[in-house]
Formats: sequence, C-alpha cells, structure tokens
Amino acid sequence: MSDHFTINCIRCGEKVKMDIMPGINFLLLAICSSCGQMLGHYNGRIIQLEKNIVLSSDESKKNRYLRDKLMAIVAEDIKQFLKEEKKRSVRLNFKQKQKSGGGRKITPSVIRKNAPPITQEDVRDFIKIDLHLIDTYFDHIGE
Repeated sequence: MSDHFTINCIRCGEKVKMDIMPGINFLLLAICSSCGQMLGHYNGRIIQLEKNIVLSSDESKKNRYLRDKLMAIVAEDIKQFLKEEKKRSVRLNFKQKQKSGGGRKITPSVIRKNAPPITQEDVRDFIKIDLHLIDTYFDHIGE
C-alpha cells in the first residue's frame, strides 16, 4: 500500500507531495513543481540534491554522490548519539557515586565562614536547571 506526505521545498517553500512505500531507512526523491529543485527525504531530514547528478546516466557518479550525501547524515546522527550517550553516562556515573557515597569530599574554592551549607535541594536544582544551561552553552561554543 502506498502512502504519502508533504514537505516544503528548501529553495522556494512550495509544498511537494511525496509518495512513499513503507520501509526502514529509505531515500525519497521528488522535484519541486514550482522551482524545479530536486529534494530528498532521508531519516527525517530534507536534503537539497543536484538534479543533474541524480538524473545522470553515470551510475557510478550518481551512487557516489548519493552515498556521500547519506553518509553525511548518518555521521551527524552518530555524532549526536555519542554526544547524548556521553551525557547519559556522566549522569549515570554521578548517580552511582551519590548512591555509593564514593568520590572525594568536595570543598568550596572560596571559604565563607557564614555561608549556609549547600542542601540536597540546591544540588537537585543545579542538576535540573543550571547544569543543563551549562551544557547548552558549551554545545553552542563547539558549533
């Protein structure tokens, strides 16, 4: 059974209807009827393609071009997965240290005799709010 969905052309914004067959990791191709841009849809992403290469009779050139386009998407997905896995691993290690009571004793770098002690609620707020903001800040620096 054939199904379809609609995407917006990257170049002109025109709606383009794509007919699909159910499957896993497939590349869908369509040409925008408004501006003629060749579009691909792979793994949830819309990509701009060179029509003259994709429609070329040179199978070797076409395959190499499409492989390179798809591998760029796969490499980006792997990078994102590893980044998320690293964050998950750090959180898991932190939780394990908390449960075991392990790790070295943490002392403040600036000592204020009259400062109140840091509470469990302070730590939870830091992990839930501030740590995420710090991660987001460093993510943007790496871009």
